[in-house]
Amino acid sequence: MSAAERLTNELAGRTAADAALAMAELERRRALAPAPDGDGGGGGDGDVEPTGVETCAADWRFLLPDADLGHVAILGRPRPELLRSLEAVAATVAPEDEIEPGRTYDTVVAVRGGRRTVARALPLLAPAGVLRIERVKRLGRRSLMDLLRAQGFSPPELYWHRPNLARTTVLVRLRDRSGGAAVLRLARSGPKRVVEQRLLRAGAVELGAGAVSLLALAPGYSPLPAVAAPAADVPAGLLTPRFAASQAVIGVATSADGRLKAVAKVPRTPRGSRLVAREGAALDALTNDGRLDGVPAHELTTRGGRTVLLEAAATGLPLDPHRVRTDPMSALETGMDWLDAMPTVPTVPDFVADLRHDRLIGGAAGRLRSAGPTHDPVRAAAVATTLELLEPLRTAGLPDVFEHGDFSHPNLFVDGDHLSVIDWEHALQHGLPLHDAFFFCGYLSQAVDRPTDPGAAVDAYLRAAGTHGWARAWIERHAERMGVERRHLRMLELSSWFRATARVERDPRRSDSRPLHRNEAIWRVLVDEMRRAGS
Repeated sequence: MSAAERLTNELAGRTAADAALAMAELERRRALAPAPDGDGGGGGDGDVEPTGVETCAADWRFLLPDADLGHVAILGRPRPELLRSLEAVAATVAPEDEIEPGRTYDTVVAVRGGRRTVARALPLLAPAGVLRIERVKRLGRRSLMDLLRAQGFSPPELYWHRPNLARTTVLVRLRDRSGGAAVLRLARSGPKRVVEQRLLRAGAVELGAGAVSLLALAPGYSPLPAVAAPAADVPAGLLTPRFAASQAVIGVATSADGRLKAVAKVPRTPRGSRLVAREGAALDALTNDGRLDGVPAHELTTRGGRTVLLEAAATGLPLDPHRVRTDPMSALETGMDWLDAMPTVPTVPDFVADLRHDRLIGGAAGRLRSAGPTHDPVRAAAVATTLELLEPLRTAGLPDVFEHGDFSHPNLFVDGDHLSVIDWEHALQHGLPLHDAFFFCGYLSQAVDRPTDPGAAVDAYLRAAGTHGWARAWIERHAERMGVERRHLRMLELSSWFRATARVERDPRRSDSRPLHRNEAIWRVLVDEMRRAGS
């Protein structure tokens, strides 16, 4: 029996996925629902899939066995991002002044409140509906919970939002203090994590920061059998990334003693399902022959029409910036030793290398040329120069390397000298050598120097990975072990940051007025250096 099969058997019927599952039925209902003006369509913007950032204010829906919110009514004046998120994921949304008299709704969201708010919400709530109160004050909280139980609601759950309600990246179930502490250990860096864990265990986590919300299920709530889970089996918390490319939410399951047990990667969007499926395929390729240590046991499954990735929880503590600053060279050694063990094919046919070049480098050029609403002549020139500088890589005889694609925090966990690596969403089975190494050294440089602007980020990177940088010898040793000639190092370094820049440029609706991303700042400096060196 494989490790993945053992994990699946252990968690069958009790996994975080069962409780955190998002249902494809939501997309089906949205597609079939009549438009507000009654023309029978799915809405004028139905062809534009929302990003993770656009829906993250409604990530609390993944705490429900059935994440389909259906028709939503709102009591009070919601935050703009909450309203946008609900409109992106619900069938319909009715603000308070648009609530229809006598109509009931599948979900009622109250901006804040207590017993009076519940009294207003009850007539609006359909049988088997969901009540959500965004902000619940500590005073009167017990009487509010008693009232809901008396009305036949399933045991209401209180959740703490970190760092605050408007910028939530972590939701922790307050009733499960030890499990919540384990979730914080995954999400929080540095000494403040310890403070929050102690406050949580003492029942006083609100004294630090954040807000507390409430979720309650009305009598008769019954999720579809395909996604049903025992009522008591809910995740200890959710990790809800807010970066633009994020397409998934992470449900965290813990054991009775508060130890991390498993995680479930739940897609936010249909595109997220495709990425999760690709991640599962990458993990399968890595673990089929058992060659690589530190890759989690996993199971790729389909629940409720969506692809969900179940993984055994990584062991150890995050290799976060605070830990890196404590001992940068140890962090560098641990990461580079692990990369040395990644699967590699020393030689590949010329036509395969040619296709790889077009797919990786040509693909990055295409994304950068199409990103943004206006033409950027400086970027266009940098892209053209990069393609010219990297053309020799096409026939360089480079090995075929398995890439992780995002080899940095929060995807790395250390336990002594053992490294565990998660989040293989951007993995490639046929990648270019040293991509992960350069990206990892870039992360270490940012952790050590803590730059505050793109220029400082470039300086920090050059101090680490430049010709005489403190990480350069490790990069050169890694290149030698991969069978890469030294004359190709600069081109592969440029390729790494060129592709890293393209990866953060997924949204064509981005604003050109935003600050330059550090990936692009590093890429442009490397372009200039190589161009001057060749002139």
